[in-house]
Amino acid sequence: MVVWEDATTPLFTGMGASELQRQEPLRRSAMLFVAMVGLVGIMFGYDMGITSAAQDALRAHFDLTSGQLELFVGSLSWCALPGTLLGSVVADSHGRRFGIRLSAFVFLVGNSAMAFGRSFFVVMLGRATAGFAMGLTYPIAPMYVAEVTPARLRGGCTAFLEVLSNVGILLGYLVGWICNSLLGLNSWRTMFALGLFPPSLLLCGACFVMPESPRWLASKGKLAEARDILSHVLGPLEAHRSFGELTRLAANESEARGGFMDLVVTPDLRRIVVVGAGVAFFSQATGCETIVYYTGPILQQAGFQRESMLRATVLMGTVKTAAVVASAAFVDRAGRRPLLFASALGMAVSMGTMSAAGLARVVPAVQVMALCLFVVAFSFGFGPIVYTYNAEIYPQRYRAVGLGLAMAICRVMSAVISTTFLTLSHWLTTSGALALYSGIGFIAALFVALAVWETRALELEGGSQHVPKPVPDDAYAACIGVRACPPGSFEPRGSSN
Repeated sequence: MVVWEDATTPLFTGMGASELQRQEPLRRSAMLFVAMVGLVGIMFGYDMGITSAAQDALRAHFDLTSGQLELFVGSLSWCALPGTLLGSVVADSHGRRFGIRLSAFVFLVGNSAMAFGRSFFVVMLGRATAGFAMGLTYPIAPMYVAEVTPARLRGGCTAFLEVLSNVGILLGYLVGWICNSLLGLNSWRTMFALGLFPPSLLLCGACFVMPESPRWLASKGKLAEARDILSHVLGPLEAHRSFGELTRLAANESEARGGFMDLVVTPDLRRIVVVGAGVAFFSQATGCETIVYYTGPILQQAGFQRESMLRATVLMGTVKTAAVVASAAFVDRAGRRPLLFASALGMAVSMGTMSAAGLARVVPAVQVMALCLFVVAFSFGFGPIVYTYNAEIYPQRYRAVGLGLAMAICRVMSAVISTTFLTLSHWLTTSGALALYSGIGFIAALFVALAVWETRALELEGGSQHVPKPVPDDAYAACIGVRACPPGSFEPRGSSN
Protein backbone atom coordinates (compact mmCIF):
# COMPACT_ATOMS: atom_id res chain seq x y z
CA MET A 1 0.00 0.00 0.00
CA VAL A 2 1.20 3.52 -0.82
CA VAL A 3 0.20 6.59 1.16
CA TRP A 4 1.03 10.24 0.66
CA GLU A 5 3.47 12.36 2.53
CA ASP A 6 1.13 15.04 3.86
CA ALA A 7 -1.14 12.33 5.18
CA THR A 8 1.62 11.46 7.60
CA THR A 9 1.26 14.72 9.54
CA PRO A 10 -0.71 14.39 12.78
CA LEU A 11 -4.44 14.72 12.35
CA PHE A 12 -4.70 17.51 14.93
CA THR A 13 -2.07 20.23 14.76
CA GLY A 14 -1.65 23.74 16.10
CA MET A 15 -1.50 26.86 13.96
CA GLY A 16 0.64 29.95 13.71
CA ALA A 17 -1.96 32.44 14.89
CA SER A 18 0.46 35.39 15.07
CA GLU A 19 0.85 35.46 11.30
CA LEU A 20 -2.91 35.43 10.72
CA GLN A 21 -3.46 38.23 13.19
CA ARG A 22 -1.26 40.49 11.09
CA GLN A 23 -3.41 39.99 7.99
CA GLU A 24 -5.84 42.56 6.66
CA PRO A 25 -9.53 42.18 7.53
CA LEU A 26 -12.04 40.89 5.00
CA ARG A 27 -13.51 43.79 3.03
CA ARG A 28 -17.22 44.56 3.38
CA SER A 29 -17.63 44.30 -0.38
CA ALA A 30 -16.31 40.73 -0.30
CA MET A 31 -18.70 39.94 2.56
CA LEU A 32 -21.59 41.28 0.47
CA PHE A 33 -20.66 39.18 -2.56
CA VAL A 34 -20.27 36.05 -0.43
CA ALA A 35 -23.67 36.75 1.14
CA MET A 36 -25.26 37.16 -2.30
CA VAL A 37 -23.86 33.82 -3.47
CA GLY A 38 -25.08 32.38 -0.17
CA LEU A 39 -28.63 32.78 -1.48
CA VAL A 40 -27.82 29.70 -3.56
CA GLY A 41 -27.54 27.75 -0.31
CA ILE A 42 -30.77 29.20 1.08
CA MET A 43 -32.87 28.42 -1.98
CA PHE A 44 -31.63 24.85 -2.30
CA GLY A 45 -31.65 24.19 1.43
CA TYR A 46 -35.21 25.47 1.67
CA ASP A 47 -36.22 23.15 -1.16
CA MET A 48 -34.70 20.19 0.69
CA GLY A 49 -36.46 21.08 3.95
CA ILE A 50 -39.79 21.61 2.22
CA THR A 51 -39.46 18.32 0.36
CA SER A 52 -39.18 16.54 3.70
CA ALA A 53 -42.13 18.44 5.17
CA ALA A 54 -44.41 18.12 2.11
CA GLN A 55 -44.12 14.36 1.55
CA ASP A 56 -47.35 13.40 3.35
CA ALA A 57 -49.32 16.16 1.60
CA LEU A 58 -47.94 15.23 -1.82
CA ARG A 59 -48.62 11.53 -1.24
CA ALA A 60 -52.23 12.28 -0.28
CA HIS A 61 -52.90 14.83 -3.04
CA PHE A 62 -51.57 12.72 -5.94
CA ASP A 63 -52.13 9.29 -4.33
CA LEU A 64 -48.44 8.42 -4.69
CA THR A 65 -46.84 5.06 -4.04
CA SER A 66 -43.59 4.74 -2.08
CA GLY A 67 -41.72 4.29 -5.37
CA GLN A 68 -43.20 7.48 -6.83
CA LEU A 69 -42.35 9.38 -3.66
CA GLU A 70 -38.75 8.12 -3.84
CA LEU A 71 -38.65 9.24 -7.47
CA PHE A 72 -39.89 12.71 -6.55
CA VAL A 73 -37.37 13.08 -3.73
CA GLY A 74 -34.39 11.71 -5.67
CA SER A 75 -35.15 13.32 -9.04
CA LEU A 76 -33.70 16.61 -7.81
CA SER A 77 -30.26 15.03 -7.45
CA TRP A 78 -30.49 12.89 -10.59
CA CYS A 79 -31.37 15.95 -12.68
CA ALA A 80 -28.66 17.98 -10.94
CA LEU A 81 -26.05 15.66 -12.45
CA PRO A 82 -26.12 17.05 -16.04
CA GLY A 83 -26.31 20.56 -14.60
CA THR A 84 -23.21 19.89 -12.50
CA LEU A 85 -21.27 18.63 -15.51
CA LEU A 86 -22.39 21.61 -17.59
CA GLY A 87 -21.78 24.08 -14.78
CA SER A 88 -18.00 23.85 -15.02
CA VAL A 89 -18.18 24.39 -18.79
CA VAL A 90 -20.38 27.46 -18.34
CA ALA A 91 -18.12 28.78 -15.58
CA ASP A 92 -15.03 28.61 -17.78
CA SER A 93 -16.57 29.76 -21.04
CA HIS A 94 -18.98 32.50 -19.89
CA GLY A 95 -17.81 33.28 -16.37
CA ARG A 96 -18.87 32.47 -12.83
CA ARG A 97 -21.40 35.31 -12.59
CA PHE A 98 -23.22 34.28 -15.78
CA GLY A 99 -23.55 30.74 -14.46
CA ILE A 100 -25.11 32.01 -11.23
CA ARG A 101 -27.59 34.17 -13.18
CA LEU A 102 -28.56 31.25 -15.37
CA SER A 103 -29.07 28.96 -12.40
CA ALA A 104 -31.30 31.44 -10.55
CA PHE A 105 -33.50 31.93 -13.61
CA VAL A 106 -33.86 28.22 -14.35
CA PHE A 107 -34.64 27.49 -10.69
CA LEU A 108 -37.40 30.13 -10.74
CA VAL A 109 -38.98 28.36 -13.71
CA GLY A 110 -38.76 24.93 -12.08
CA ASN A 111 -40.01 26.00 -8.68
CA SER A 112 -42.97 27.81 -10.27
CA ALA A 113 -43.97 24.58 -11.98
CA MET A 114 -43.75 22.71 -8.66
CA ALA A 115 -45.86 25.31 -6.87
CA PHE A 116 -48.58 25.73 -9.48
CA GLY A 117 -48.57 22.47 -11.45
CA ARG A 118 -51.98 20.80 -11.71
CA SER A 119 -50.70 17.26 -12.30
CA PHE A 120 -47.93 15.11 -10.86
CA PHE A 121 -46.25 15.11 -14.29
CA VAL A 122 -45.97 18.92 -14.29
CA VAL A 123 -44.72 18.91 -10.69
CA MET A 124 -42.08 16.32 -11.61
CA LEU A 125 -41.07 18.38 -14.64
CA GLY A 126 -40.60 21.38 -12.37
CA ARG A 127 -38.62 19.24 -9.94
CA ALA A 128 -36.34 18.11 -12.75
CA THR A 129 -35.82 21.71 -13.92
CA ALA A 130 -35.01 22.87 -10.39
CA GLY A 131 -32.58 19.98 -10.04
CA PHE A 132 -30.79 21.01 -13.23
CA ALA A 133 -30.49 24.55 -11.86
CA MET A 134 -29.12 23.20 -8.59
CA GLY A 135 -26.50 21.23 -10.47
CA LEU A 136 -25.35 24.32 -12.37
CA THR A 137 -24.39 26.13 -9.20
CA TYR A 138 -22.77 23.22 -7.35
CA PRO A 139 -19.35 23.82 -8.95
CA ILE A 140 -19.81 27.54 -9.63
CA ALA A 141 -20.86 28.95 -6.24
CA PRO A 142 -17.95 27.58 -4.13
CA MET A 143 -15.56 28.38 -6.96
CA TYR A 144 -16.72 32.01 -7.02
CA VAL A 145 -16.44 32.38 -3.24
CA ALA A 146 -12.98 30.80 -3.20
CA GLU A 147 -11.81 33.18 -5.92
CA VAL A 148 -12.95 36.45 -4.30
CA THR A 149 -11.71 35.76 -0.76
CA PRO A 150 -8.18 35.58 0.76
CA ALA A 151 -6.58 32.20 1.39
CA ARG A 152 -6.59 32.52 5.20
CA LEU A 153 -10.38 33.04 5.27
CA ARG A 154 -11.36 30.95 2.27
CA GLY A 155 -12.41 27.91 4.28
CA GLY A 156 -14.78 29.88 6.50
CA CYS A 157 -16.20 31.88 3.59
CA THR A 158 -16.79 28.79 1.47
CA ALA A 159 -18.28 27.00 4.48
CA PHE A 160 -20.66 29.96 4.72
CA LEU A 161 -22.47 28.44 1.72
CA GLU A 162 -23.16 25.38 3.84
CA VAL A 163 -24.26 27.63 6.72
CA LEU A 164 -26.89 29.28 4.55
CA SER A 165 -27.88 25.95 3.04
CA ASN A 166 -28.66 24.75 6.55
CA VAL A 167 -30.48 27.99 7.30
CA GLY A 168 -32.57 27.18 4.23
CA ILE A 169 -33.22 23.63 5.45
CA LEU A 170 -34.28 24.97 8.85
CA LEU A 171 -36.58 27.52 7.19
CA GLY A 172 -38.06 24.69 5.13
CA TYR A 173 -38.72 22.64 8.27
CA LEU A 174 -40.25 25.64 10.08
CA VAL A 175 -42.44 26.64 7.13
CA GLY A 176 -43.49 23.02 6.69
CA TRP A 177 -44.40 22.73 10.36
CA ILE A 178 -46.44 25.96 10.27
CA CYS A 179 -48.14 25.19 6.95
CA ASN A 180 -48.95 21.63 7.96
CA SER A 181 -50.45 22.88 11.22
CA LEU A 182 -52.55 25.62 9.59
CA LEU A 183 -53.42 24.16 6.17
CA GLY A 184 -53.08 20.42 6.66
CA LEU A 185 -52.69 18.33 3.51
CA ASN A 186 -53.40 21.34 1.26
CA SER A 187 -50.21 23.09 2.35
CA TRP A 188 -47.66 21.87 -0.17
CA ARG A 189 -48.34 24.51 -2.86
CA THR A 190 -47.83 27.32 -0.37
CA MET A 191 -44.56 25.75 0.78
CA PHE A 192 -43.10 25.61 -2.73
CA ALA A 193 -44.45 29.06 -3.70
CA LEU A 194 -42.58 30.67 -0.79
CA GLY A 195 -39.40 29.19 -2.27
CA LEU A 196 -39.58 31.66 -5.18
CA PHE A 197 -38.18 34.55 -3.12
CA PRO A 198 -34.48 33.47 -2.72
CA PRO A 199 -33.83 32.83 -6.46
CA SER A 200 -35.49 36.15 -7.31
CA LEU A 201 -33.12 37.99 -4.98
CA LEU A 202 -30.14 36.01 -6.29
CA LEU A 203 -30.99 36.84 -9.90
CA CYS A 204 -31.15 40.55 -9.07
CA GLY A 205 -27.86 40.38 -7.16
CA ALA A 206 -26.04 38.51 -9.93
CA CYS A 207 -27.27 41.02 -12.51
CA PHE A 208 -26.66 44.27 -10.62
CA VAL A 209 -24.37 43.74 -7.61
CA MET A 210 -21.83 40.91 -7.96
CA PRO A 211 -18.62 41.38 -10.02
CA GLU A 212 -17.02 38.71 -12.14
CA SER A 213 -14.36 36.47 -10.59
CA PRO A 214 -10.93 38.12 -10.90
CA ARG A 215 -9.28 34.76 -11.53
CA TRP A 216 -11.63 34.04 -14.44
CA LEU A 217 -10.94 37.50 -15.89
CA ALA A 218 -7.20 36.92 -15.59
CA SER A 219 -7.53 33.55 -17.34
CA LYS A 220 -9.13 35.41 -20.25
CA GLY A 221 -6.36 38.01 -20.37
CA LYS A 222 -8.44 40.79 -18.77
CA LEU A 223 -5.81 41.69 -16.21
CA ALA A 224 -6.86 45.31 -15.72
CA GLU A 225 -10.39 44.29 -14.77
CA ALA A 226 -9.06 41.55 -12.52
CA ARG A 227 -6.80 44.05 -10.72
CA ASP A 228 -9.69 46.47 -10.16
CA ILE A 229 -11.88 43.76 -8.64
CA LEU A 230 -9.06 42.43 -6.46
CA SER A 231 -8.44 45.91 -5.06
CA HIS A 232 -12.17 46.15 -4.35
CA VAL A 233 -12.54 42.85 -2.47
CA LEU A 234 -9.09 42.45 -0.83
CA GLY A 235 -6.83 44.66 1.23
CA PRO A 236 -3.94 46.44 -0.56
CA LEU A 237 -1.26 43.91 0.38
CA GLU A 238 -3.33 40.84 -0.45
CA ALA A 239 -4.62 42.42 -3.66
CA HIS A 240 -1.05 43.17 -4.77
CA ARG A 241 0.15 39.66 -3.94
CA SER A 242 -2.84 37.99 -5.62
CA PHE A 243 -2.54 40.13 -8.73
CA GLY A 244 1.13 39.25 -9.05
CA GLU A 245 0.25 35.57 -8.88
CA LEU A 246 -2.52 35.99 -11.46
CA THR A 247 -0.15 37.85 -13.78
CA ARG A 248 2.35 35.01 -13.50
CA LEU A 249 -0.34 32.48 -14.29
CA ALA A 250 -1.57 34.47 -17.27
CA ALA A 251 1.97 34.52 -18.65
CA ASN A 252 2.66 30.83 -18.05
CA GLU A 253 -0.63 29.13 -18.75
CA SER A 254 -2.64 28.78 -21.91
CA GLU A 255 -6.16 30.13 -21.85
CA ALA A 256 -7.37 26.69 -22.91
CA ARG A 257 -9.44 24.98 -20.27
CA GLY A 258 -7.92 21.83 -18.84
CA GLY A 259 -9.88 18.77 -19.93
CA PHE A 260 -11.14 15.75 -18.02
CA MET A 261 -8.75 13.45 -19.87
CA ASP A 262 -5.82 15.49 -18.53
CA LEU A 263 -6.98 14.65 -15.02
CA VAL A 264 -7.05 10.97 -15.91
CA VAL A 265 -3.74 10.59 -17.74
CA THR A 266 -1.50 12.94 -15.69
CA PRO A 267 -0.16 11.09 -12.61
CA ASP A 268 -0.04 14.09 -10.23
CA LEU A 269 -3.49 15.22 -11.30
CA ARG A 270 -4.79 11.67 -10.95
CA ARG A 271 -3.86 11.75 -7.26
CA ILE A 272 -5.83 14.95 -6.83
CA VAL A 273 -8.83 13.42 -8.60
CA VAL A 274 -8.78 10.33 -6.40
CA VAL A 275 -8.74 12.32 -3.16
CA GLY A 276 -11.17 15.02 -4.29
CA ALA A 277 -13.58 12.44 -5.66
CA GLY A 278 -13.22 10.35 -2.50
CA VAL A 279 -14.15 13.28 -0.26
CA ALA A 280 -17.14 13.99 -2.51
CA PHE A 281 -18.21 10.33 -2.51
CA PHE A 282 -18.11 9.91 1.26
CA SER A 283 -19.84 13.24 1.86
CA GLN A 284 -23.02 11.63 0.50
CA ALA A 285 -22.47 7.87 0.87
CA THR A 286 -22.61 8.16 4.67
CA GLY A 287 -26.35 8.85 4.43
CA CYS A 288 -26.81 12.59 4.95
CA GLU A 289 -29.64 12.75 2.38
CA THR A 290 -31.47 10.05 4.29
CA ILE A 291 -31.43 12.21 7.41
CA VAL A 292 -32.52 15.36 5.56
CA TYR A 293 -35.32 13.81 3.50
CA TYR A 294 -36.50 10.87 5.59
CA THR A 295 -36.34 12.09 9.16
CA GLY A 296 -40.11 11.64 9.31
CA PRO A 297 -40.18 7.90 8.51
CA ILE A 298 -37.20 7.26 10.80
CA LEU A 299 -38.87 9.01 13.75
CA GLN A 300 -42.25 7.45 13.03
CA GLN A 301 -40.62 4.02 13.20
CA ALA A 302 -39.15 5.07 16.56
CA GLY A 303 -42.67 5.75 17.88
CA PHE A 304 -43.13 9.52 17.32
CA GLN A 305 -46.56 10.91 16.54
CA ARG A 306 -46.93 13.42 13.68
CA GLU A 307 -46.80 16.63 15.76
CA SER A 308 -43.87 15.37 17.86
CA MET A 309 -42.10 14.26 14.71
CA LEU A 310 -42.41 17.77 13.18
CA ARG A 311 -41.06 19.38 16.35
CA ALA A 312 -38.14 16.94 16.45
CA THR A 313 -37.38 17.72 12.79
CA VAL A 314 -37.23 21.46 13.54
CA LEU A 315 -34.96 20.74 16.54
CA MET A 316 -32.63 18.73 14.31
CA GLY A 317 -32.56 21.54 11.74
CA THR A 318 -31.70 24.06 14.46
CA VAL A 319 -28.85 21.92 15.76
CA LYS A 320 -27.56 21.34 12.23
CA THR A 321 -27.53 25.07 11.49
CA ALA A 322 -25.75 25.90 14.75
CA ALA A 323 -23.12 23.25 14.01
CA VAL A 324 -22.43 24.64 10.54
CA VAL A 325 -22.06 28.17 11.93
CA ALA A 326 -19.50 26.88 14.42
CA SER A 327 -17.73 24.95 11.68
CA ALA A 328 -17.44 28.04 9.48
CA ALA A 329 -15.65 29.85 12.31
CA PHE A 330 -13.42 26.86 13.10
CA VAL A 331 -12.45 25.36 9.72
CA ASP A 332 -9.59 27.79 9.06
CA ARG A 333 -8.13 27.18 12.52
CA ALA A 334 -8.31 23.42 12.81
CA GLY A 335 -7.71 22.66 9.14
CA ARG A 336 -9.61 20.51 6.68
CA ARG A 337 -8.13 17.10 7.47
CA PRO A 338 -8.83 16.84 11.21
CA LEU A 339 -12.41 18.03 10.75
CA LEU A 340 -13.02 15.50 7.98
CA PHE A 341 -11.64 12.70 10.16
CA ALA A 342 -13.73 13.67 13.20
CA SER A 343 -16.78 14.14 10.97
CA ALA A 344 -16.53 10.63 9.51
CA LEU A 345 -16.16 9.03 12.94
CA GLY A 346 -19.07 11.04 14.34
CA MET A 347 -21.38 10.06 11.49
CA ALA A 348 -20.41 6.40 11.79
CA VAL A 349 -21.05 6.32 15.55
CA SER A 350 -24.36 8.18 15.32
CA MET A 351 -25.70 5.97 12.51
CA GLY A 352 -24.68 2.91 14.50
CA THR A 353 -26.44 4.30 17.57
CA MET A 354 -29.66 4.89 15.62
CA SER A 355 -29.50 1.39 14.22
CA ALA A 356 -28.95 -0.21 17.63
CA ALA A 357 -31.66 1.96 19.24
CA GLY A 358 -34.15 0.83 16.60
CA LEU A 359 -33.35 -2.82 17.18
CA ALA A 360 -33.47 -2.52 20.97
CA ARG A 361 -36.68 -0.41 20.95
CA VAL A 362 -35.22 2.06 23.42
CA VAL A 363 -36.91 5.36 24.28
CA PRO A 364 -37.44 7.57 21.17
CA ALA A 365 -35.33 10.36 22.67
CA VAL A 366 -32.22 8.29 21.95
CA GLN A 367 -33.04 8.38 18.25
CA VAL A 368 -33.37 12.16 18.36
CA MET A 369 -30.04 12.53 20.16
CA ALA A 370 -28.35 10.29 17.60
CA LEU A 371 -29.92 12.26 14.76
CA CYS A 372 -28.60 15.49 16.27
CA LEU A 373 -25.14 13.94 16.69
CA PHE A 374 -25.15 12.93 13.03
CA VAL A 375 -26.06 16.38 11.72
CA VAL A 376 -23.46 17.98 14.01
CA ALA A 377 -20.77 15.59 12.74
CA PHE A 378 -21.75 16.09 9.10
CA SER A 379 -22.09 19.86 9.40
CA PHE A 380 -18.72 20.23 11.13
CA GLY A 381 -16.79 18.35 8.47
CA PHE A 382 -17.88 16.74 5.23
CA GLY A 383 -20.85 19.08 4.70
CA PRO A 384 -18.98 22.35 4.16
CA ILE A 385 -15.45 21.06 3.50
CA VAL A 386 -16.32 19.05 0.39
CA TYR A 387 -16.75 22.39 -1.41
CA THR A 388 -13.71 24.06 0.14
CA TYR A 389 -11.34 21.15 -0.33
CA ASN A 390 -12.17 20.49 -3.98
CA ALA A 391 -11.87 24.21 -4.76
CA GLU A 392 -8.40 24.26 -3.19
CA ILE A 393 -6.64 21.16 -4.51
CA TYR A 394 -6.93 21.77 -8.28
CA PRO A 395 -4.68 24.09 -10.34
CA GLN A 396 -6.43 27.10 -11.93
CA ARG A 397 -6.92 25.65 -15.41
CA TYR A 398 -8.35 22.38 -14.02
CA ARG A 399 -10.33 23.82 -11.13
CA ALA A 400 -13.66 24.11 -12.91
CA VAL A 401 -13.61 20.62 -14.42
CA GLY A 402 -12.24 19.08 -11.22
CA LEU A 403 -14.80 20.76 -9.02
CA GLY A 404 -17.51 19.83 -11.51
CA LEU A 405 -16.42 16.19 -11.33
CA ALA A 406 -16.51 16.19 -7.54
CA MET A 407 -19.93 17.79 -7.44
CA ALA A 408 -21.21 15.34 -10.06
CA ILE A 409 -20.14 12.50 -7.77
CA CYS A 410 -21.98 14.23 -4.93
CA ARG A 411 -25.15 14.42 -7.02
CA VAL A 412 -24.96 10.79 -8.13
CA MET A 413 -24.50 9.56 -4.59
CA SER A 414 -27.16 11.93 -3.28
CA ALA A 415 -29.59 10.58 -5.85
CA VAL A 416 -28.70 6.96 -5.08
CA ILE A 417 -29.16 7.49 -1.33
CA SER A 418 -32.41 9.47 -1.61
CA THR A 419 -34.03 7.08 -4.10
CA THR A 420 -33.11 3.85 -2.32
CA PHE A 421 -33.68 4.44 1.40
CA LEU A 422 -37.33 3.37 1.50
CA THR A 423 -36.48 0.29 -0.58
CA LEU A 424 -33.47 -0.53 1.60
CA SER A 425 -35.62 -0.14 4.69
CA HIS A 426 -38.07 -2.63 3.22
CA TRP A 427 -35.31 -5.14 2.43
CA LEU A 428 -33.00 -4.69 5.42
CA THR A 429 -35.32 -2.89 7.90
CA THR A 430 -34.62 0.72 8.84
CA SER A 431 -32.05 -0.39 11.42
CA GLY A 432 -30.22 -2.47 8.82
CA ALA A 433 -30.06 0.43 6.37
CA LEU A 434 -28.68 2.73 9.08
CA ALA A 435 -26.08 0.10 10.04
CA LEU A 436 -24.94 0.02 6.41
CA TYR A 437 -24.38 3.80 6.47
CA SER A 438 -22.48 3.42 9.74
CA GLY A 439 -20.04 1.00 8.14
CA ILE A 440 -19.48 3.42 5.26
CA GLY A 441 -18.71 6.13 7.81
CA PHE A 442 -15.90 4.08 9.34
CA ILE A 443 -14.46 3.46 5.86
CA ALA A 444 -14.61 7.24 5.25
CA ALA A 445 -12.56 7.87 8.41
CA LEU A 446 -9.93 5.38 7.23
CA PHE A 447 -9.81 7.08 3.81
CA VAL A 448 -9.20 10.49 5.38
CA ALA A 449 -6.46 9.14 7.64
CA LEU A 450 -4.63 7.43 4.76
CA ALA A 451 -5.11 9.73 1.78
CA VAL A 452 -6.21 13.29 2.54
CA TRP A 453 -3.61 16.05 2.89
CA GLU A 454 -4.02 19.45 4.53
CA THR A 455 -4.74 22.57 2.40
CA ARG A 456 -5.40 25.19 5.06
CA ALA A 457 -4.04 28.68 4.21
CA LEU A 458 -2.55 27.62 0.85
CA GLU A 459 -2.98 30.08 -2.03
CA LEU A 460 -5.33 28.74 -4.71
CA GLU A 461 -2.73 29.20 -7.45
CA GLY A 462 -0.15 27.26 -5.43
CA GLY A 463 -2.31 24.49 -4.05
CA SER A 464 -1.30 21.93 -6.64
CA GLN A 465 2.34 22.37 -5.66
CA HIS A 466 1.49 20.89 -2.27
CA VAL A 467 0.30 17.55 -3.64
CA PRO A 468 2.24 15.14 -1.43
CA LYS A 469 4.57 12.54 -2.84
CA PRO A 470 4.30 8.85 -1.91
CA VAL A 471 6.14 7.71 1.21
CA PRO A 472 6.74 4.22 2.64
CA ASP A 473 4.05 2.59 4.74
CA ASP A 474 6.29 2.44 7.82
CA ALA A 475 6.60 6.24 7.81
CA TYR A 476 2.84 6.56 7.90
CA ALA A 477 2.54 3.92 10.59
CA ALA A 478 5.01 5.82 12.74
CA CYS A 479 3.15 9.08 12.42
CA ILE A 480 -0.26 7.70 13.37
CA GLY A 481 1.13 6.23 16.55
CA VAL A 482 2.15 2.67 15.75
CA ARG A 483 5.55 3.81 16.95
CA ALA A 484 6.93 7.17 17.99
CA CYS A 485 7.32 9.73 15.20
CA PRO A 486 10.43 11.91 15.68
CA PRO A 487 9.65 15.63 15.93
CA GLY A 488 9.90 17.36 12.58
CA SER A 489 9.84 14.11 10.62
CA PHE A 490 7.97 13.80 7.34
CA GLU A 491 7.07 17.48 7.00
CA PRO A 492 4.86 18.17 3.94
CA ARG A 493 6.57 19.93 1.11
CA GLY A 494 5.99 23.66 1.13
CA SER A 495 4.76 23.69 4.72
CA SER A 496 5.55 26.83 6.65
CA ASN A 497 4.28 25.61 10.02
